[in-house]
Amino acid sequence: MNLPKNISSFFIIIIGDTHGYMDDFKIQKEVIGKVKPDYVLYEQMNNKRLIKKADFLVILQKKSISIMTEVGEVKHLIKLCMKKGLPLIGIDFKNFGIGWARKFKFKLDNNHEFTAKEKQCLDIIYKKREQHQLKTIRKYAKKGKILVITGSHHLRQKSPLIKGISHFLAILPYYNGKPAFGPVANKRGLKYRVITK
Repeated sequence: MNLPKNISSFFIIIIGDTHGYMDDFKIQKEVIGKVKPDYVLYEQMNNKRLIKKADFLVILQKKSISIMTEVGEVKHLIKLCMKKGLPLIGIDFKNFGIGWARKFKFKLDNNHEFTAKEKQCLDIIYKKREQHQLKTIRKYAKKGKILVITGSHHLRQKSPLIKGISHFLAILPYYNGKPAFGPVANKRGLKYRVITK
């Protein structure tokens, strides 16, 4: 992707993560190389904070970060941040705040339908997660330049993150001219676009 020449002038840069239906690490690496952030804030790290090299080495020896996130899914970013000495901060709750994470993951992985009560519970958790992410972003934005990597669905036009941050540059996946907030039929049609506020 051709990153904007003025990307380094922003103190908050956000990447909409596709959770694997694009090569998310490719854009993450490119942005880190160009922007040189002081902190990388990442949804997939749940509530983990990797500051010292020992923190990175410990997590890389594990199989999973939580029930919801395998180390293998995010190891490239973990290794890059360790190599560059960048603190990697989780901006979410453990297991994304889902108290019944094993059941949730089983249903998700096996395409089982969620009950109406489960959907209602997930909606409440989702709102809490976005408020928590916003609070964490604001906290670290006071400390220096930050790169935020969160699911593209958290970057809807009226989401708390988009409404609650005043000046940022965001890189979002688009499909057929519209923001891609979930898996798409044809991955080749996915492109990144930059928005600023």
